Amino acid sequence: MSKQPIQVLVTGYPGQLAQALSHTQTTRDQLAVTYTSKEELDIANLDQLAAYLQDNPIQYLINCAAYTQVDLAEKNHALVKHINATAPGYLAKLSNELGFTLLHISTDYVFGGTLAQPLTEHMPTSPINYYGQTKLEGEQNILAYNATTYIIRTSWLYSLYGNNSLTRLLARAAQEKHINMVYNQVSSPTYALDLAQAIWEIIILLVQKKGQYQPGIYHYANQGVASKYDFAWNVNKLVGLSGEIHAQLSKNLPSLAKRPTYTVLNTTKIQQTFGLHIPHWQESLARCLRDIMDHLP
Repeated sequence: MSKQPIQVLVTGYPGQLAQALSHTQTTRDQLAVTYTSKEELDIANLDQLAAYLQDNPIQYLINCAAYTQVDLAEKNHALVKHINATAPGYLAKLSNELGFTLLHISTDYVFGGTLAQPLTEHMPTSPINYYGQTKLEGEQNILAYNATTYIIRTSWLYSLYGNNSLTRLLARAAQEKHINMVYNQVSSPTYALDLAQAIWEIIILLVQKKGQYQPGIYHYANQGVASKYDFAWNVNKLVGLSGEIHAQLSKNLPSLAKRPTYTVLNTTKIQQTFGLHIPHWQESLARCLRDIMDHLP
């Protein structure tokens, strides 16, 4: 008699990471995965969330739901706090009560960006914008309710899907002759499909070797370091954008929210713990752009 599949719930569909998870999950027959949108399951509504999880028992929940518009977060404090800070606490509370494992996606923006060295999980956090502040509060709320949660911080996610730095750049290049990009903000651009693959690998290991892995905070980002200008320059090199890329200081391109200047994540812990191979960001960008070209009519 075959084993029952592991029940997994993914929130935040059709966001780009949830879409990436759906596109990388197909070969994992031992997992039965449900993807939910905000309309189907509002994680900021505790009563609805509790009723859904009681009626649909799961073993793992991957929380991709978040308010990620960094500038607009400065003007929508109540909404952002509810989604990014309060709702993760609800998930952790219910994971503790109902016995499922929570994997929550967080961000490099919990750091202030003043230390010019790769950031480990134990370094002090000091967010400088409201988005980062609420994501940090979400981490804190989770750990207060359930310390057996896995929190994965990542940085500068991009993909084919949705509104992200790559899709915005490609849209701008089709409309603008001169594209200004910041060169004094540095992190690691991360291909959402790479992160999705890593999440599935981690879940399979958690299933196969239950109780052998330490929960807590982990960092995942593609290897290497880049500024927004470096990223755009490499896109231009690979696909030949019609607009010219120009390097600018962040002070010359004002925005509603401050951005940290350096948030390169040290990924040693997640690599050593789960035996992950993490590609360099340039390798992954080239792969992503090939996928985009393959999808063009």
